[in-house]
Amino acid sequence: MISTDSNERQKQLEDITKRGLQRVDEKQTRYMLFGRQFILKDQVAEAAKFVQNIKTLIDEAVKASPEASLAWAGVCILLPVLTSSSAAEEASRDGFIYVTSRIRYYMEFEHLLWPDSLHASNMKDTFETQIIGLYQHILEFQIKNVLRFYRNWLANVGRDISGSDDWKGMLTVIKDLELTMIRDWSNLNTVVSRKALEAIDEATQQSCTDIQSLLSITRQHIQVSTEHLDVSSKHLKIHERTNQLLEDHPIDLPTVSQARYDSADVQDSPKCESGTRVHIQETIIQWANKDSAEPLFWLSGPAGTGKSTIARTVADVLNSENRLVAGYFFKRGQQGRNGTARLFSTIAMQMMEKIPSMREHLRRSLSGLDKDAIEGMALEFQFKKLILGPLAELPPDNMPRLASVIILDALDECENEDHLSRIITLFIQLQNLRTIRLRVLLTSRSSPEIRDAFTDLQKDRDFCNIELLDGRFSSETKSDIQTFLENNFADIRKKRRVQQNPWPTQEELDRLVELATTPEPLFIYAATLCRFVHGEQRPKNPKEQLQIWLKQCDDRQSQLHQIYEPILNQVFSGLEPAEFDSRLRFLGSLVLLVDPMPAASLAALLQMDIDDVVWWLPELHAVLNIPAEDHIPVRLLHKSFSDFILSTERPGNSIYSIDTASTHTMLATKCLGHMNARLKRDICNIEKLGKRRKDIDERAVDKHISPDLKYACLYWIYHLQHGEQLMNSEIPTFIYTHLLHWVEVLAILGRLSDAAMVIRGLLEIFQIWVNY
Repeated sequence: MISTDSNERQKQLEDITKRGLQRVDEKQTRYMLFGRQFILKDQVAEAAKFVQNIKTLIDEAVKASPEASLAWAGVCILLPVLTSSSAAEEASRDGFIYVTSRIRYYMEFEHLLWPDSLHASNMKDTFETQIIGLYQHILEFQIKNVLRFYRNWLANVGRDISGSDDWKGMLTVIKDLELTMIRDWSNLNTVVSRKALEAIDEATQQSCTDIQSLLSITRQHIQVSTEHLDVSSKHLKIHERTNQLLEDHPIDLPTVSQARYDSADVQDSPKCESGTRVHIQETIIQWANKDSAEPLFWLSGPAGTGKSTIARTVADVLNSENRLVAGYFFKRGQQGRNGTARLFSTIAMQMMEKIPSMREHLRRSLSGLDKDAIEGMALEFQFKKLILGPLAELPPDNMPRLASVIILDALDECENEDHLSRIITLFIQLQNLRTIRLRVLLTSRSSPEIRDAFTDLQKDRDFCNIELLDGRFSSETKSDIQTFLENNFADIRKKRRVQQNPWPTQEELDRLVELATTPEPLFIYAATLCRFVHGEQRPKNPKEQLQIWLKQCDDRQSQLHQIYEPILNQVFSGLEPAEFDSRLRFLGSLVLLVDPMPAASLAALLQMDIDDVVWWLPELHAVLNIPAEDHIPVRLLHKSFSDFILSTERPGNSIYSIDTASTHTMLATKCLGHMNARLKRDICNIEKLGKRRKDIDERAVDKHISPDLKYACLYWIYHLQHGEQLMNSEIPTFIYTHLLHWVEVLAILGRLSDAAMVIRGLLEIFQIWVNY
């Protein structure tokens, strides 16, 4: 049964052919000769081929012999019979091999010979007919071969001799059809290729049109992008110029320059003598170097024990190692240095100089805030804006191996006592930073306000406290004071050419050391003693000065009394009562000033003879810093002097005691009288109203607003509030006549914000006076 499936039919044909070939082989006559197998049919065919190959040669040879010609004619008659069957067999086999290979070839490559893109029906039909014809002749050839396999030998020989199966002719037809088909296929592909090329050309032209359209759009986009780029470039340049201007323009913060570590006042103040206070300095440096140390170190002790001197010396050491990032040195009685309004801004300014990467973060944190806005902020907001916030934005990879240090010296001299605990609590927050390691060294007296501030921190162990009078340091301090006295007396002996040697004697030196260290070791005692013995401005006989000191020392008196009594006795002894009171009034005013003034300015405010003041004032060089230049303020060398002169608990002689409240009242009266006498409209002769402060010539301001008038305008309300009388006879005249003039002066001085606070304070005074 012939299958309808083409693949199955092919298998059936292969099977039939295989069996046919096997049958042919079985029908062939085989014989063995000398152990080798021969097929009779093949041998006859080969002999016939040999005779046929030499037939021409024999034809020529037998022409000379009739007998040979007769025999050869018989061979020639039988030769076609012998060769035709063999030739047919060979043609059948060769043709079968060829057509079989071609049919497989066309099966594999038919999809290539038949173009998918051919759409012309007449060409398609013609080509299809040729393919069918080729396949028909190939199949016909194969079928005849298969039939040949199944016929007997004699039948095939007969057909071969008669030429019924023209194998060569059929093969020639197949090859001719192939050539025709290939030629037509070539023509078809040429047509198809042309159409394809035309389609490609058309598509290319369309693509070109599209690309040109896109190119036009792209050019427009490029033009727009170029314009945007130009705009962006301009914006970038503006931004860069703005940043450059910001970089070039310093951040303007309200600072107290004299409170900085690098200020002249701090640098000119005493440092530890070489070889003294070594143990305490090493303890502080070890704390600063330790990885897991407390974030805050509190160095405490009474007045005169050398806390500030140690702080300045340690600051030098840390600064030499580039680890001191900021310092703030409080000082009572000096404007700015006695308060907290500019504490954090002064520290932030120094930190920005030491840590350049902090500048940009600080600028962003301020967001355009001006100096007045910053100064008016609460401490917590200042700390976050100026210090904590900018530091938190620093890159953490810049963190140094050793901690950086901030120094706050003499915190007890801050007059805002309610701010002390807040300051300490805020600085403790620095330990939470992950971008920089910071520690704070703080020095102060162990006052109740400060000790209470540290009480809450004890449970968390957030600070380390060392008391200078602690047993660990007292013996060292006594030894250091002796070293200090020996070195300074040796220097005095050299400068003043004292011939006595030793001077002072050992007994005198032992006595001085005992006085300086009993009951407490006070460096201020030793320092004041040396200044009393040898004054740089008005030097006296050092040997006589030392004897005066020793004679006036009384073990029954306090150490402060022993320090300052001999000095004041030398200035006030032998004076008439009026002169005595005048000098004491000047000295009391000097101690209570909010902001130090030059001696001439204070004399002008108190309406004293300046020539008289400059005559006797240098006698106090041991307790006052009296500059050679007249325009520089006079300052206390140590706060212990104000403690002594303002104390109301000193036993014995109290002729140098100053009543604080009455002195404040006197200063308030002097300030009001000064303003009533000198204030007027357009005091600086500006003439043009509404002129900006920065456009006013500073020389005109200094000329028309003297330091004493400036002080009176700024601090009269302070002294009035701290005086014994809230109302003053000068107040009505001031309010009715000069209130606006006073506001004008504050505006010129850039202190207009103070006016609101002063007026508020004045209203409170009026309210108290009305209720009273």
